[in-house]
Amino acid sequence: MKALKAAIVGILFIWSLNSFADLRDFGYPCFHCQPISYDDSGFLLETSFSKKLSKVFKGEVNLQTRYMNRFSQLKGLMPEIGFSAKINKHFSIKTCYRYNLVWSTGSRVLIAGYYKWKKKGFPLNIQFRTRLETGDGDFWRNRIKTEFNMSKIVDPYSSFETFYRLFTDGFINIIRYEGGLKWRLKKSVYLNTIYRFEKIYDNYSRSYRHYYTTYNHIVGISLGISL
Repeated sequence: MKALKAAIVGILFIWSLNSFADLRDFGYPCFHCQPISYDDSGFLLETSFSKKLSKVFKGEVNLQTRYMNRFSQLKGLMPEIGFSAKINKHFSIKTCYRYNLVWSTGSRVLIAGYYKWKKKGFPLNIQFRTRLETGDGDFWRNRIKTEFNMSKIVDPYSSFETFYRLFTDGFINIIRYEGGLKWRLKKSVYLNTIYRFEKIYDNYSRSYRHYYTTYNHIVGISLGISL
């Protein structure tokens, strides 16, 4: 019951951040202060490998490829290497390094903490993740994810995430919704089919209250292999 209460508090916290961010769409004093919006679409391809090193530690290698600008431009080719540690059945931590080969300044160091709630016989799994990123952009990211154990072959999932931009104006820069299906191809191999919607606030200035909003619609495939 305590774990369920913690998960509910996490959900309410995330949604409160979302409501706070959306308040910026209203109350602008003049026409030229209104936000400018832009719609884009893209494709995400992700491959990840993981290897259990001991009862506690696990090594992970990940490669992400991202196409944006109506599927026409390669925006990200990002290898990532990291290690995770399982503290108990609910908590785990992870740290990794990511480099974007497309952008020369695209390196980041990530530190994350995970809380997972799962009850035997109950089909819904809930996970809360908080993550700090530093490098080409400094973010504090919070995500709530739910997964429904529908069958032995495929499970639907959904998630909601906010990106809080640190050390600048200090505001929520990205709001991300994601949903998809997790397919179990083998015991150690899974495939995710993904739809992602992102609301991105760019070039925001508190003093002039100007910002540009981008709405991203992204489809993708993620392959995970446990070695």
